[in-house]
Amino acid sequence: LPVPEAGCLLLAHPQLFSEGPQKYFHQACIFLFEHSAEGSAGIILNRRTSLTMGKVSSETEAFGDNALYLGGDVGRDCIHLLHSNAKLAPDATEIVNGVFMGGFEGARTSVEAGDTSAEDYRWFVRYCGWGPGQLESEVGLNVWILAAASPS
Repeated sequence: LPVPEAGCLLLAHPQLFSEGPQKYFHQACIFLFEHSAEGSAGIILNRRTSLTMGKVSSETEAFGDNALYLGGDVGRDCIHLLHSNAKLAPDATEIVNGVFMGGFEGARTSVEAGDTSAEDYRWFVRYCGWGPGQLESEVGLNVWILAAASPS
């Protein structure tokens, strides 16, 4: 990909972020769920925490054993749900073909009814954010390598 777009992956340059305050970006793979002239937002896909959803929320009993992933450093109280369940639309938003975000209530209902498994969903706390033009600048400096995303 020549430029960032919603639904793409950002791969951190392998020699960056090994030390310092943004160490969580070291070897990060970020799913960009929003990109516009106003800025960009994404979630780190490969930063599993030691917490489960059952330890952080009593409202997610169906997902109690699901791991909680660190999505980034923005939005202290933000929880994001990533999945491939097209049946949750319109409450879930399709970011790229076959990859959806949101639809919390529908996901819970689907798991409780046995239509899907709790393992079909991935939970994230916080997200990564970039101001207008910031991500394009960082891509130009080879901080991030762009890649296409798919449901798998």
